[in-house]
Amino acid sequence: MAFMTPLATLSQAGPPPPVQTAAQTPPPVIPPFEVTSVKPTRVADGRWRLSDTHEGWSGMDVGLLILVQTAYGIFEPDRIEGWPKWEGSEKFDVEGKVAETDVATLRNLDYDQRRLMLQNLLAERFKLAVHFEERMRPIYALVVAKNGPKFQETKPEELPAGMEKGISLVTRSRRGQLTAVSFTMDALARFLTPEIDRYVADETGLTGRYDIELNWAPDDINTMQTSADHAGAQAPLLPPAPSGPSIFTAVQEQLGLKLEPKNGSVPVLVIDHVEEPLPN
Repeated sequence: MAFMTPLATLSQAGPPPPVQTAAQTPPPVIPPFEVTSVKPTRVADGRWRLSDTHEGWSGMDVGLLILVQTAYGIFEPDRIEGWPKWEGSEKFDVEGKVAETDVATLRNLDYDQRRLMLQNLLAERFKLAVHFEERMRPIYALVVAKNGPKFQETKPEELPAGMEKGISLVTRSRRGQLTAVSFTMDALARFLTPEIDRYVADETGLTGRYDIELNWAPDDINTMQTSADHAGAQAPLLPPAPSGPSIFTAVQEQLGLKLEPKNGSVPVLVIDHVEEPLPN
């Protein structure tokens, strides 16, 4: 399996991007769940998990907050509006499995496409209906620095064995370190957003896929949040890096990019309707 959310991990920022495919390639088929299960958690001890699996999605002791954040990749508290009164008081064990005949199809989906499946599960079992609205807020624009980017475009022939073209792969990640293959600038912007606690917009104009190596000193090395899955990819969950430059300095010196503060349009997810699910 190409992608998995680490335990107790909050992932990517921003609304799910459109599926990136070549012009001549039809959109991927998103397989439906053959079986879904949502049950109240019997023992809620705070040790939640939510991950994609080789059959679909699986979660234990998760609330609506985590489910919606993961499904839509938005983790800044002020970028989701319209929570129901019962949010925070109910925890669930969630399971979604595709048919055995769809496992091979699932294996070829990237993480953003897999999140569409979780969105479908929320729509089916929680009757979740949402829409996006734009808000003007302080953001950072990810732009190319004066001397240009310092990373190379990924060569298809150098992709890891078994890796599908068009899929991003984080090969190593912890707070303070990112090594990635076939990364888009949009994926990098979404990775950076929770690290600096402000929405990052990709304004580089770079449209390819790149090999990325980034090392920095996190502001809070004791945080439980990891960036391993912010852009949707499997990676070992390691302790935070203890020292190094700030993430702003690292982005400029190591990648040849800059994070410029500005006011910009930020997509906000608005919950129109949601219901407590009936257990099964």
